Amino acid sequence: MIGWLQQQFAQFHSPWALLFLPLPFLLAWRAIRSRKGRALRYSSTALFGEVKPSIWIKLSRLLPWLRAIALSLLIIALARPREGLESQEVLSEGIDIVLLLDISGSMQALDLIPPSTIKRFSGMSAERFVKQEWPKYSRLGVAKEVVDEFIQHRSGDRLGLVGFSGAAQVLCPLTLDHGILRDLLAQTDFETIPVNGTAIGDAMMNAMKRLEHSKAPSKVILLLTDGAQNAGRAHPSQAAAIAQALGIRIHTIGVGKQQGTQLQPVQNPFTGTLSWNEVPIHPSDRVDEASLREIAQMTGGKFFMATDRQQLKKIYDDIDSMEKSEIRTRTFTKYREQFAPWLIAGTILLLVELLLSRTRLMRVP
Repeated sequence: MIGWLQQQFAQFHSPWALLFLPLPFLLAWRAIRSRKGRALRYSSTALFGEVKPSIWIKLSRLLPWLRAIALSLLIIALARPREGLESQEVLSEGIDIVLLLDISGSMQALDLIPPSTIKRFSGMSAERFVKQEWPKYSRLGVAKEVVDEFIQHRSGDRLGLVGFSGAAQVLCPLTLDHGILRDLLAQTDFETIPVNGTAIGDAMMNAMKRLEHSKAPSKVILLLTDGAQNAGRAHPSQAAAIAQALGIRIHTIGVGKQQGTQLQPVQNPFTGTLSWNEVPIHPSDRVDEASLREIAQMTGGKFFMATDRQQLKKIYDDIDSMEKSEIRTRTFTKYREQFAPWLIAGTILLLVELLLSRTRLMRVP
């Protein structure tokens, strides 16, 4: 019986109580044996030969077994049968990431998408192109789209956003509310910080202030720019040294073509429509690869270079794979108590046995 109970229920809270299950039946057997030894003395039993025992007398012989069953049900209830429901809790420790985004005027360049895509806008009015298409296809537009996809993959991590041109500004502090972060990223444009220049060092210092007191197991800065330091107070190498001391890893990403020509829109003064000229890329418009490599090397990060949208998307995918949160799983079991039916059934049977043994089925001593 104990084996059957163990098959029916995953666990008992007090399995030792099941050791008492045979006891009620042994007591019942002993009670029946002792009753057989009792007798009344008569001079003759001839008269009893024709007397048949009534149904109540027959039932009275079952009372010890009824009591045994009732007590065994109460013993099972005492053992507290329960059903185990196993669950798993995922414990993840997110990392803190600050996204540095260059929003200077040079990020208006249209060289991260194929020239064939740009040339199809020839003949479109300049006003319409500037309002509808340029924000989407510029370096900044492409970068915002890729960064937005990156944000969506970082559930559990606190992310922040710092924009910079000739000055740096926190656009969103570290937060787990990625919906707000994505909204603020979508609103970021060239007018957000209307200061000429590229203050990479100041942007790094601004980001480090957000991470300085972070308790996260890993602190990361992703720096995206298309130029070189030419504004601000802090020098990038000095900021990198501070990041190194604080244990902050910086991945640097340069964007834009570094040589050759790029397309530049020209408005027809008479019709207001657009045409395109190819202009050479000036050395001052190139990414300062040496500085970005130094920043990444000093802080334990990596330097990347993207000249089109596909490369930029792959870079952020690679960083997403490198910077993973630690995930631990804890398994625990919840129990659903099932002793109540046994307790109720045992109590009812015991009350029935007591009632019958003191009324209809009262034994004759």
